[in-house]
Amino acid sequence: MKNIKSKKVSICIDNLIGKSKHHPETKFIIGDLVDVQSRTQPGFNCLGGVGQVSDVSVDAGVPLYSVKYSHGGVETKLTEDIMVKYHASIVRSSRSATNENENLSASEGI
Repeated sequence: MKNIKSKKVSICIDNLIGKSKHHPETKFIIGDLVDVQSRTQPGFNCLGGVGQVSDVSVDAGVPLYSVKYSHGGVETKLTEDIMVKYHASIVRSSRSATNENENLSASEGI
């Protein structure tokens, strides 16, 4: 029984390693969150946005990426020059801070 479990674990690890697909000359790897530039002009409407790298390949020395967007779309054969790593940051608007100050003042009877 132990041999069967260890084989299953080994197979799972091999599958994960195989899916990492990191080429030394690429900037991004599968699973990276990226922000893709919007590319729109007459007859060409690629909105870009935040997504996850789903595939990496190198064609004639040029890294190409597939991205699954958070809004549900997919794009393939994207180049590094239109992508940056996505870093989420919490931005608090000044309006919500003002509302909190008003609520605090009202509850304190000021």
